Amino acid sequence: PRGCRHQVGLLAVTGLLGVAVAVVFAVASITKLRDPAGTRRSLSTMGLPAPRVLAIAIPVVEILTGLLLVIDPRTGGPCAVALLVAFSTLIAGRLLAGQRQGCGCFGTWSTGDLSWRDLARNAVLVAAAVPFIPFYIFRVLSPTAGYPLKRYMMAVFLGRLPRYYVFALMGSTLNTPNLAISLALMVITCA
Repeated sequence: PRGCRHQVGLLAVTGLLGVAVAVVFAVASITKLRDPAGTRRSLSTMGLPAPRVLAIAIPVVEILTGLLLVIDPRTGGPCAVALLVAFSTLIAGRLLAGQRQGCGCFGTWSTGDLSWRDLARNAVLVAAAVPFIPFYIFRVLSPTAGYPLKRYMMAVFLGRLPRYYVFALMGSTLNTPNLAISLALMVITCA
């Protein structure tokens, strides 16, 4: 079952890429939230409307996208791609207009001028966030390729355990009624 090992390896690499993108979103969000005045200035400089509102909304959306990438990559991946494409469109428009003032993409960490490297960075992040290989293919291919069922079930269990642990931790920490959590997850998933 050499092919199965290769497929499982690809699945692991794809999962690690999703976690890496989630970490990038978390860092970007935290650095923006730590300096709200600087974030408002950056958003105002970028020419965006309502910088006060966006200085809170953008980091919150980034952190939620990062969480979705970890909890449900099939939903978080498209959200991350959409967010990165929106950011990239804004950066490209500024560069084409000849405006080079920094975007504050990573809060106080990114004080340099805009460049095409920012678009290249976002392109790499988009490539990492795109779920190239849907998980359901492995459900079909693993048994047909002779991959041992016990190993496959253990891999599925270990792969999903962190997600369910995070769900349980959120439920016990937030002390929120189950109906409210269910409705919030449905809204986030469908939005």
